[in-house]
Amino acid sequence: MKFLIFQHISVEGLGYFEECFKKHGIDIDIHDFSKKDSDVTLKDYDSLWVLGGPMDTDQEEKFPWMRTEKNLISEAVLKRKIPFMGICLGCQLLAETLGGNIRRMKRPEIGVANVTLLDKASSLFHNCPKTFKALHWHSYQATDLPDECDILAKSNLCDIQAFSYQDYAFGIQFHLEETKDTVESWCTVPEYKKSLEQALGSDGINYINKIVQNILPQSKEIAELIVKNFIKKIHK
Repeated sequence: MKFLIFQHISVEGLGYFEECFKKHGIDIDIHDFSKKDSDVTLKDYDSLWVLGGPMDTDQEEKFPWMRTEKNLISEAVLKRKIPFMGICLGCQLLAETLGGNIRRMKRPEIGVANVTLLDKASSLFHNCPKTFKALHWHSYQATDLPDECDILAKSNLCDIQAFSYQDYAFGIQFHLEETKDTVESWCTVPEYKKSLEQALGSDGINYINKIVQNILPQSKEIAELIVKNFIKKIHK
């Protein structure tokens, strides 16, 4: 089994998900759009995963490669119909591909907060707790999803924390891939550091880092469950 990964910035990779993939014998190819735009095809891949990044979905002029990426996501989801996972920015790109809107939030969601699974939570979250704490780092959210989508999870600040499209394409706005080094690593990105300090103050890095360390064990458990449940979609 082989997955294609779209990455947007070097410090925001698969994180703990990569370890989950190794446990299941999944080979991966990573295409980092910040380093190259060409020479990428969906052929021979069993799934496409699209990760997060500091850019927004409407910044095609600043990041011209986003046009290529959006076309490939559309091909994967709407034409090839291969199992898809979008995380954070990847979640928003999926929503836009399906005809939804991406809107700036009244208040950014940055830090650790509860995620609550809804009644329509699909088999992707099988055996996951109804409510759990997760890392959030976004100021935009998906809205106005088409009828073919089911909203799977929400938080106090974001009505669509996870959604599915026909039970083979999924968007997750929150993060489960974090490791013990994630917060410090992400704060080397000026946009991330600025947004964190605006939300949590000058000591926000230390504050959120301590909380992330505390939730790591559960985040890993849920990440493992999601990967396990996702793989079942491929074997259908």
